[in-house]
Amino acid sequence: MTQVAKQATETAKQIVALREEHRSLIAEKFGNHGSKAVRLLERLYERPTVSVNVVSNLLGVSFPNANALVDKFVEHKLLFETTGQARNRVFLYFPYVNLFSNLA
Repeated sequence: MTQVAKQATETAKQIVALREEHRSLIAEKFGNHGSKAVRLLERLYERPTVSVNVVSNLLGVSFPNANALVDKFVEHKLLFETTGQARNRVFLYFPYVNLFSNLA
């Protein structure tokens, strides 16, 4: 097996472990927001950067509900705000993106 194949296999294992860890966290900490939080988590693997408007559209919820969910993700260090702005904020699913930092 080549080094690249080994790295890809290891990264895939880490992704699965991260997904399970974060699903467990959501089940434990998110209460009534759990089902929407799991839906958002799954979408973050396809699109690891989001705004509150994007979350609102992805989940079909109001802006205030999307904002509350994003805040909960930030509180539990699942999302990190990247712009430093009060408006038009962009959030990154850093724990996932970081798995790819050693591949280059």
